[in-house]
Amino acid sequence: MNSGEAMSFFEQHQFLAAIILLLIGAVITLIFNKLSSKTGVLRYFITHSKVGMSADDEIFGSVRLTWQGHNVRNLYLSQIEIENGTTSDYENFHLKVFTNQETVLLNQRTEIVDTPYVVPWDSDYEKRIHVPDGKEASPEQLKEYNHNREYRIPVLNRGQKARLSYLSSNPNDDNFPVVCISTLSKGLKLKEKLQPHLVLSPIFGVPIPVAIIRALILAVLVVLVCGLWLENIWVASSICMIFGLSGQVFGAVAYKVERFIVELVTG
Repeated sequence: MNSGEAMSFFEQHQFLAAIILLLIGAVITLIFNKLSSKTGVLRYFITHSKVGMSADDEIFGSVRLTWQGHNVRNLYLSQIEIENGTTSDYENFHLKVFTNQETVLLNQRTEIVDTPYVVPWDSDYEKRIHVPDGKEASPEQLKEYNHNREYRIPVLNRGQKARLSYLSSNPNDDNFPVVCISTLSKGLKLKEKLQPHLVLSPIFGVPIPVAIIRALILAVLVVLVCGLWLENIWVASSICMIFGLSGQVFGAVAYKVERFIVELVTG
């Protein structure tokens, strides 16, 4: 059967063509879900903002920064934001924040964004840095606290963000701090977003990567439908162009419909 005969066959059996297109879309979605369910990827970005620095000036005077009564050369606000932009909810996973030898972590503030909850310590880490009443922290505890923090997030639902904020300092130079984050939790990895200011807001609450994937699947179906049933090339081109410009919106709507059907079936 050549291409002309195939086109004629599908034109005469439109219902069969619709079923085939539906199956193609379902197979593509199933393959993607199988691949994406193997390892979840949480995106994160790290920013550093200079709070101040100590300086000596014979004309305009000196500036001194102190932390807990001790002079510090500089202070930065270092923030790590971890976003669950996947289609899954993740529970009880471990996060490790660490620095190089030149950077020191001082105070911290943690939160699950837009909730009243903080990010708790990992239980093993909490035991290691625990200082009994009336005692002082050992040099080993101070070193670990200044260069390493570990957390255990009970749950991070899809679309949620966790934010870790620190006062940090480089005691020996004025370079920006070096703060890193990692995880060894099964089925999960972290990937850095290098330009957080370019990240777009979710569409209807649906993360952009999730909407784009649905939009690509729908785009394939739109092209096939236009090619099979529309004889006017200008009409077909216009529909494809309009869908291409607004595909992410349709992808977000498709995800909402998909979640509604899944919740309806699963109860």
